[in-house]
Amino acid sequence: MEGLNQGQEFLCYCVVGMLLCFIFDIFRSSRYTFKTSDLITHIEDGIFLSLSAIIIVISILYISSGILRFYIILAILFGILIYSLTISKVCVIMFKSVFKAIKFLVNIVLEMHK
Repeated sequence: MEGLNQGQEFLCYCVVGMLLCFIFDIFRSSRYTFKTSDLITHIEDGIFLSLSAIIIVISILYISSGILRFYIILAILFGILIYSLTISKVCVIMFKSVFKAIKFLVNIVLEMHK
């Protein structure tokens, strides 16, 4: 993004941090609903880590033309903090409800095919 000043970039990276936390809440909520083995948990962690790295690298390339600055790390952490202290609990409740509904519907379908 051409023409952004450092304050605008900081806010963009705060949003990136919030997005990462949002995605983490999806993974966390699915783990609560669908009990999985340790192997699956490790695979999910790898997927989350890879997805996070891709999002951060793409955002650095797009927002600040590939220039890594110290405040980028601070902004991402600040975005994570803001999200965690504000809407994370609501999102987790919402995601758990959605995953419970999906689990319920899958169980109904599986029972019908027995």
